[in-house]
Amino acid sequence: MNEELIGNLAKNIENETNRSVVLKVMENVDKFKSVSDRAEKAEWIKKAIKKLEREVGKAKSVKIMENCGRDCCRDCRREHAKFKTLMSEYHSHLK
Repeated sequence: MNEELIGNLAKNIENETNRSVVLKVMENVDKFKSVSDRAEKAEWIKKAIKKLEREVGKAKSVKIMENCGRDCCRDCRREHAKFKTLMSEYHSHLK
């Protein structure tokens, strides 16, 4: 999930800006990928968002983050739909 989250962030930054901005914001992404501590991951994301704001301004960074949120919700809805289908199939076999 974390890899997907970071991939979506990079994709959304590039969709709204350019590769140069992606490289600056995603600098040290290996640190994010290598740690398991949630606080350290949160700190990396916080720094990345600050870099993004410096590079593109507050308004554009908000737009990018909103797009990330939409991607996340879309992914969650897909997973929820799969779960509901599996549960429905399970319950139909019990009858």
